[in-house]
Amino acid sequence: MIAALAMALAAATSGVRAEGLERDSDDYNCSHGALESARTIEACSRLRGEPVTVEQVAVWRQQGFQRANDDYNCHHGRPHAARTIAACHRLRGDLSAP
Repeated sequence: MIAALAMALAAATSGVRAEGLERDSDDYNCSHGALESARTIEACSRLRGEPVTVEQVAVWRQQGFQRANDDYNCHHGRPHAARTIAACHRLRGDLSAP
């Protein structure tokens, strides 16, 4: 009983620690923080090595969404590039293709 309680406490403690590290990450805060938050802008400024604006962060995020989007990559990617071809296959539901 005591061993099980100790294991549960250890597991709970490690989960809290991981969340704390993620919350303190400049990369995480720049990518996922609220745009109007000073913490987000400070994190992005540290990552870029220069002061940034809310508008710049919003543009970078939109570009990131587009790069991760199969529809965008299939229709706007470089012709014959492996990433473009793979995105088009996924859009068509052809999971056996590269």
